[in-house]
Amino acid sequence: MKHAAALVTILCTSLTLSLCVEAHEDERIPDGAPDRVGEVLFPISCNAAAQQEFNRAVAMLHSFLYPTAGKTFARVTELDPACAMGYWGVAMSWWYPLWYPPTKDSLKQLHSMDYLVYAYLQGGQSGAAQTVVNDLIAVVVEDAARTLPVDYALAAAPARFALEQRRWADATALTPRASRFPATQALTHYARAIGAAHMGTPSEVTREVQSLAQIRDALLQSKQDYWAKQVEVQRRSAEAWLVKAAGDIPQAIALMRSAVDLEESTYKHPITPGQLLPARELMGDLLLESGQPRQALAEYERSLQLNPNRFNSLYGAARSAELLDARDKAALYYRQLLELSQAGDGTRSELAQAKLFLAGR
Repeated sequence: MKHAAALVTILCTSLTLSLCVEAHEDERIPDGAPDRVGEVLFPISCNAAAQQEFNRAVAMLHSFLYPTAGKTFARVTELDPACAMGYWGVAMSWWYPLWYPPTKDSLKQLHSMDYLVYAYLQGGQSGAAQTVVNDLIAVVVEDAARTLPVDYALAAAPARFALEQRRWADATALTPRASRFPATQALTHYARAIGAAHMGTPSEVTREVQSLAQIRDALLQSKQDYWAKQVEVQRRSAEAWLVKAAGDIPQAIALMRSAVDLEESTYKHPITPGQLLPARELMGDLLLESGQPRQALAEYERSLQLNPNRFNSLYGAARSAELLDARDKAALYYRQLLELSQAGDGTRSELAQAKLFLAGR
């Protein structure tokens, strides 16, 4: 979308000039009663509930109610996870005027750019996602400005871009960035592991699983239990695919199930729009590839309840239903996938398959 694309340009230019900074509560940014703002009509291509909330958020933004606007834009993304303009609004809420003094070690806008990548990928907008990823890769951040949100976004966006689109070779080619936050490096090792598993190189998967175990142990030793659990989810998921490649499907399913249970016993950190690949969605993938479409369908449907409007879960559910000859259900999910991707660039093969199936009904 044009507005979001403009945001990327603004953010990256500002990052180069070191002017984009994170606002903290002690900056005393003006806030106030949201019911005192005027009315704004800003048409976007998102669902009706998201449109209404977006209008409120823009009115707050124009009234300089930045913290409240940010929360309202976040609500837009909850109402319609594929609404790129919602993520644009989250980022704009961090874009305070220069008369507010910046705090050091802060580049929160990078966090919002990872949200944009997520939104574009769910909407089948591969080209737009690629642009944001390229811009992120080009950003040079001084060590003094490195924060957890910064390093997380820099690691997550390229990994997310490769994994979500099944670009396994690209995933294996990722290089972990130097960081004092081990959990961000784990994202790259995890992406490399999943990529290598699909590329048929078990020795590489084993090496990445070992790296994930080392990072998990280091996080436990430093009492970062939340991030240790996240890395353990990644380690178990990667090991499940390693075991699957060795032909032990029951053990692979058991490992993947334990990853699902662990992930769903925790919560989503606000630093991320979502896991690189939800464990339950990955469970669906494993079952589908193992010739168990009925069980896969159940996992995809549950994943969609937890993470609505995910491109890959919708496709997985549609494909599973198709294999079960549940044609009405397959059509339902294929239609939802195409609706979600109305603004897409048509490069995803899954969209072609959806159209082919629906044309044959």
